[in-house]
Amino acid sequence: MNFKETLKAEPVRRIDLSFYVEVRKGTTVADAVEKMQASHRKCALVLDGDQLEGIFTAHDIRDLARESDALQQSIDSVMTRNPETISGDASLFEAIQVLNDKPYRYLPVLNKDGHVIGTLTHFAVLKHISDHFPEDIYNLPPEPNRFAQSRDGA
Repeated sequence: MNFKETLKAEPVRRIDLSFYVEVRKGTTVADAVEKMQASHRKCALVLDGDQLEGIFTAHDIRDLARESDALQQSIDSVMTRNPETISGDASLFEAIQVLNDKPYRYLPVLNKDGHVIGTLTHFAVLKHISDHFPEDIYNLPPEPNRFAQSRDGA
């Protein structure tokens, strides 16, 4: 299978989707930020039970920085509600199209039951591609063992 065919056949659920933390609905912004910092993540998925309610990112934190009571607010009031999601069964090709067409840095991935299985990022896609298709990614000359006999311009 060539590179493009593989991207169309490879499901999203097979790549690293671990670039997020989970917080419960009603959590304070301060607790969400603390959890994000402790995990070195820039994205929190807000859950009510097993259901995705919203997404809160480092970008949202920047927007809140001007508000004096921002950290005491409930995550519910500042999250992006009902974010766009993608199925874990969607192809990597479809996922790349969504990431390219939309201004998302984090795209929640759901299983067939609508439960969160992860968050898709540009980094995860590029890492997966470079790990599995290094010959298509790394820029090598057509004949890597061929060397010039004389210096260029000599």
